[in-house]
Amino acid sequence: MPDQFTEVTKVGYGKRLMNSIKGIVTGVILFVLSFGVLYWNEGRVDVSDVAVNAVEGDSASVSTEIDGQFVYLGGTLSTTETLGDGMWLNAGDYLALSRNVEMYAWIETSSSESETNMGGSETTETTYTYAMDWTSNPSDASGFKIPEDHFNPTLAYEAMDATVSSATLGAYNVNMDKLSLPAKKDLTLNEEMLDLIVGEEMRGNYVYIPYGFEATGAEVGDVRISYQVLGNNIDGTGFGEVSGDTLVPFVDAEMDNTRVYRFFDGTREEALATMHGEHVTSTWILRLVGFMMMWIGLGMLFEPLSTLLDVLPLFGSLSRGLTKVITFVVALVLSIVTILISMILHNIVALVIAVLLVVAAAVYFLKKKGKEKAAGGAKPAKKKESAKKESK
Repeated sequence: MPDQFTEVTKVGYGKRLMNSIKGIVTGVILFVLSFGVLYWNEGRVDVSDVAVNAVEGDSASVSTEIDGQFVYLGGTLSTTETLGDGMWLNAGDYLALSRNVEMYAWIETSSSESETNMGGSETTETTYTYAMDWTSNPSDASGFKIPEDHFNPTLAYEAMDATVSSATLGAYNVNMDKLSLPAKKDLTLNEEMLDLIVGEEMRGNYVYIPYGFEATGAEVGDVRISYQVLGNNIDGTGFGEVSGDTLVPFVDAEMDNTRVYRFFDGTREEALATMHGEHVTSTWILRLVGFMMMWIGLGMLFEPLSTLLDVLPLFGSLSRGLTKVITFVVALVLSIVTILISMILHNIVALVIAVLLVVAAAVYFLKKKGKEKAAGGAKPAKKKESAKKESK
């Protein structure tokens, strides 16, 4: 039988109406901020547009000819150091590593169903479900709706990230604390890699630490640890500014101080494609965020009307459905218009073209109006002349 608890709450019509009125303020804020998000998003710099201007350098030897320049260097990123986590993973041939810590713990989830009653009150039925699973962020049971029999011990170990202190890209030194690196990969463990004490063991690809040091299967409080690493001696392409014998971060003052200091495990073309792909993805995500802020904000502005109509639940339901459709269309149109205007305002060439088109359209319209007015003023004179001829 599932470990569940159901709670039923009821909110009166007056309180619901007041809450919806208070929500207007939040709705206005979301609506206004959505324009700022959409405008700012279209002005963000695509890092690949900066990186494409990097000049080619030779990582085989330090050259004074490229000193102070923004360059890309093809070569091998390597270190003479070894790296471990100081706990279970012995030092190995890695540039960087991450330690992931999970605990088998109680997890609370909830789902709610609400029903509007005749007269405008609302009844909400919330079901809390408790299940045991692996999580990197176990909750304190005191915050659960039903803390009894759902105790979680404190997670005694922490996740960590580490990189070697020094490395080189060919003949050039790099600052590993600031250099953006490729994604790490899961480390396949074996007994030789680990330093375990009594009670700790390797299970699959995890270091397993039973709660109370009794390996009786997965129990609440058990901990498992896995690792992700970036191996040593990676062939790829690095971007940055040359300063003597060191590759340092490059900052483009003309492009909103965009910073470029990255290493990719691929060619220059692959690196540029990756950076551009990241920019496109984040741009569409922020466009969606801006649209959702606008849509939700508009919906909150009209919520008091729907709540008022909830005296008859059918009317309130129809009002919400209609409001969602209308506000969706309005938010979509406003978002598209805002995006297009923002793209023009952030692009000087497009802005000049847009201004010229507007001026040309205005001139054409005024000339057309002038011709129509002139033609309209000449017609009565012709009629008058023809009338005179007829009288003769």
